[in-house]
Amino acid sequence: MADKDLKLIGQRIKKLRKDAGFTQDKLAVKASIHEKYIGQIERGEINTTIETISRIANALNVTIADIFNISEGPERKKKIIIEITDKLSKQSIEKLDLVNRVVKEICE
Repeated sequence: MADKDLKLIGQRIKKLRKDAGFTQDKLAVKASIHEKYIGQIERGEINTTIETISRIANALNVTIADIFNISEGPERKKKIIIEITDKLSKQSIEKLDLVNRVVKEICE
């Protein structure tokens, strides 16, 4: 696997770990992996095994596919659209007209 790929996977694991509210130490304990090894994986310094990735995924309560899903663009975009829609649905028609004009300006 290319160094770039190792770094991307490591960054993804780090993001998932932080999203779960785990320190490297907590993840290491839950996955039965040495804390130093977690750090090396997150920095993309080593090429680990699928077994280790599986233990990390289980500890984070995600799937292996979630770890390899390193293109968050479409997923993040959907989340933002849902968040905006939710906020807008609670606004008055006057505010919606204002937002609509601003959005038109930005998008043109």
